[in-house]
Amino acid sequence: MIKYKKKIVFISICFIIFFIIIGPVQANFFQLAPSENSDKITHGIDNEPDTHSSTNINPEITKINGIYYYRDDDLNQPMSDEGTILRKQPYENESIFCGMYILLHFNEHENYNYEYKIENIYYHIWQQAPFFPFQGEVFDIGYSTFNDHNWQTNESIQIDTSQCIVEVENYRLVQALQYTNPNISTFTGEEIYNFTIKSVGNNPAIRSNPNQYSFIIINIPDNETLQKLDSDKDHLSDYEELFVYFTNPYDRDTDNDKMTDFEEATDDPLEVPSTDPNNPYDQL
Repeated sequence: MIKYKKKIVFISICFIIFFIIIGPVQANFFQLAPSENSDKITHGIDNEPDTHSSTNINPEITKINGIYYYRDDDLNQPMSDEGTILRKQPYENESIFCGMYILLHFNEHENYNYEYKIENIYYHIWQQAPFFPFQGEVFDIGYSTFNDHNWQTNESIQIDTSQCIVEVENYRLVQALQYTNPNISTFTGEEIYNFTIKSVGNNPAIRSNPNQYSFIIINIPDNETLQKLDSDKDHLSDYEELFVYFTNPYDRDTDNDKMTDFEEATDDPLEVPSTDPNNPYDQL
């Protein structure tokens, strides 16, 4: 019995030493180097009259455009590395996390009978800040045209969560814009259900709560169009929401704190000092 206890203690010590010494090595092995895509994106797409934003385009082939929220498939599972992207916002706290990669499958059920092209993807993600040395700060995010359970993507970019917009409750808000190759990101009919968002790195852990939700927007329009739009009627243009305040252009109150994004984003020194429209806990 004594020998057995000594063996358990020895194994425990080895385990601790492994994570102290090997942890940083593991981090370097899986860690992705920061890229130019890591910084905040403060400028969208220059005018492109032939994109999906054109009024001459059949609306049926643009039906996939717009916002999709990260959703956890099964809230009863303590460990969930797989979820979905849906139009509907989360109504309770949800998270998707794993040691190396997480997947979110397109699961918005409609009749898809045309060819659908994805030309860009805007990301608004709440990623957990690292607790341990072997947890990562830089991640690959991208998409796959197959819904296989693996880390491989067709195209991806990198995000550096140390360059976050704001950190709230140990989660960092990061934003990115990915330009895709439409020759790759084209789906015919129900092939769109193969579209899968992936986050790859050391311990990706993404939160999607009612006041800290993660989302993507498929095929955002060009800058000129965004500057004319105010989708949620909160007196901030969609361009300002996406590239100035990093809020949700489809929600008047992004952080769900009973103040509109416009009320929190005011910079007028004669008005009430501004609060953060992405932080529900910074009420005056």
